[in-house]
Amino acid sequence: MARPESSRVRSLLSTALCLTALTGLLGGLVLLPAGAAAAVDGTETRAPEVKNNWTVPGEVWQGDFADPTVTRVGDVYYAFATNTAGRYVPALTSTDLVTWRARPTYSQAGPPGRPGYSVASDPAVPEEFRTAPWSEWDRYNNNDVLVRPASWGLKTSDGPWVRTEYWAPEVFQIGSTWYLYSAVRVGATRFCLTVASGPSPLGPFRDTTTGPIQCQPVETDPDGSIDPSAYRDPATGRSYLLWKALGKVRSHPSSILSVELGGDGKPLPGAPWTKLLATHEGGWEGTTIENPSMVTYGGTTYLFYSANHWGADAAGRSAYATGYAICPQGPTGPCTRPDERPLMSSSGTAQGPGGSAAFLDASGNLRIAYATYFLGEDRVGHAIRQPRRLGIGTLTRAADGRLSVVPGTAPVGAWTPPPAKAPVAKAAPPVRTTAKAAAKAPTKATTKKATTTKKASTTKKRTSKAAKR
Repeated sequence: MARPESSRVRSLLSTALCLTALTGLLGGLVLLPAGAAAAVDGTETRAPEVKNNWTVPGEVWQGDFADPTVTRVGDVYYAFATNTAGRYVPALTSTDLVTWRARPTYSQAGPPGRPGYSVASDPAVPEEFRTAPWSEWDRYNNNDVLVRPASWGLKTSDGPWVRTEYWAPEVFQIGSTWYLYSAVRVGATRFCLTVASGPSPLGPFRDTTTGPIQCQPVETDPDGSIDPSAYRDPATGRSYLLWKALGKVRSHPSSILSVELGGDGKPLPGAPWTKLLATHEGGWEGTTIENPSMVTYGGTTYLFYSANHWGADAAGRSAYATGYAICPQGPTGPCTRPDERPLMSSSGTAQGPGGSAAFLDASGNLRIAYATYFLGEDRVGHAIRQPRRLGIGTLTRAADGRLSVVPGTAPVGAWTPPPAKAPVAKAAPPVRTTAKAAAKAPTKATTKKATTTKKASTTKKRTSKAAKR
């Protein structure tokens, strides 16, 4: 879960648009050099350069990309993130999990200014963009995969093109339809889940819902539901939706739940919710777990999750981390942690590896997408001073099902287990006194009584003294 960008992006975007327009008139977009790092382990000494403040179609993106999820279709990978860079749902594509490029424009017939071309009459550009009150270049260049956001979300001003906050999206296919799940802000601190549908993983997605498809009751979880993730059980072929219930302060902690999905991408009416995992407060998880992601690998079903506070301090240090649990019954039963330590945690310059989502690559290897802060980075004057960048890690599985990170593919900080709790002494069994023993014990009894009376007197004095304070 991550906060979206500041509205200060408006002025920065205007400058970027002017540059893009000039580039288009000169003959098209110029692609940046490839080579965006897809894995970090904290040994990096320099943060990747951010060329633009918005996802220029087709260009390499190395900027903010929080709560990443990755979907594979054939040999192509599609990545999605919490709203940033002037997009409700920014999307990247890659064929090697190393270089990630922003989604191209919907139409290749332009750009504006080309003789005989008009965005308004180009059917390849989504109608919602063609009729938007934007400039010709804005309507042509907007590469957001979500072209129609939920009408019921709280209206915000987060840049010129984003009017509702969409957090932690994921794309999932059921039948021939692609569904885009996301959390939408509905109140100052409350979120609910929604779904949009489209013809491909790159959209265009349209949200036609009239209200949330899932939201925790206000009475039990005042802040609602967030971080949706879909999973198909290979054992049954059924699809499920996972999410975080935010819990209630001084009542119960946050937890991860699941529910079966219907063919329309929405929870089956009347389907029960299953609690998969609850926060273990006080350890490395802090006070919350979130961002569920379920994958079956090597015959074992794993539930990945992020924990602790997602943010970073002024220096970029973060306690955010990623863990996992094993789910013998998949999405229909409780999951258990193999141990009480994180799978990925801050190390060196790579801070707060979280917002994670696991997936299988084209070779069947277990991979995990995550986002990290760069220690010491402070991009003063930019919309996002501490961006969280996309990384791709590789995981290995031991014979007992436990997972570990392949060195060099993701940060794994030093971890010290909390001190063991001292065992609670068992109460001594009552002494059975015989008549013979009782006859010999009046002196001991008298001494014990005197000692007890003295202690009581002392306690009474302390209590009275405390009362006076």
